[in-house]
Order: sequence, then structure tokens, then C-alpha cells
Amino acid sequence: MSIIQEAKKRVSCLPAGTKFALNDIFTGIEWKNFEKRDRLLAGRTFLSLVENKKIINVESNGKTSGNKQIYIKK
Repeated sequence: MSIIQEAKKRVSCLPAGTKFALNDIFTGIEWKNFEKRDRLLAGRTFLSLVENKKIINVESNGKTSGNKQIYIKK
């Protein structure tokens, strides 16, 4: 399973106005089962896709104090 493909599916089901980090849309067990390098790569790729408008209705919304990227579903 591609993290990005699954994330796109799950984000499309979120209600408008929802703020989330990439790992929030997966269960803790699912997220930890992905290898660390895959999680890091998915984070960079997802941000790039959002910034380049390749994932519609999602915007970057800053970072948490723990340096996690936050997004908002439009």
C-alpha cells in the first residue's frame, strides 16, 4: 500500500475545515508499521503535492511545536 495513495483516499473523506497531520489520518499501528524512511518520504511528498495543487481542497497550515506539518481540508 502506498502511503500517499491511501492518504489521498482518507483525506477525501474528511469534512471541510478539518485540520490534520499526515499521521493523524492513519491509526497509530498503521503509521508505526510503515518504515521510518517511508514515513519521512511520504511527509515530504505529500507537502509537495499540496503546495503544487496536485491534491485539491487541502492547504498547508503551518507546523506544530513538534515540527509536524499541519494541513487543513477545504
